[in-house]
Amino acid sequence: MIETWRQPLGELGLRTLGGSLVGYTWCQTASQSALRGALLGGLGAAAATFGWYQLRKAITEKSGLLPAAVGLGEDALLWGAGAVLLRSLPLLRTGHSQA
Repeated sequence: MIETWRQPLGELGLRTLGGSLVGYTWCQTASQSALRGALLGGLGAAAATFGWYQLRKAITEKSGLLPAAVGLGEDALLWGAGAVLLRSLPLLRTGHSQA
């Protein structure tokens, strides 16, 4: 677990900030607590950063694939999941208006 801390703090900070901004915006749009959204988004992003790092490391070690190849697979998976999530949000569907 100590090796997890070797990730650059700048990368962790940027991902945490990004998660906070998304959580803030999402909750504010849904008339929920923006502060709570920012905190949960930031914590979720930080936890996901560590979790995905451990998963990438394990896949790389067990498969012998290059870390960059595993990272590209991770990026493709997360971009696809994000696109599906965005399409499922009622506020972003075409033809729907916000009441």
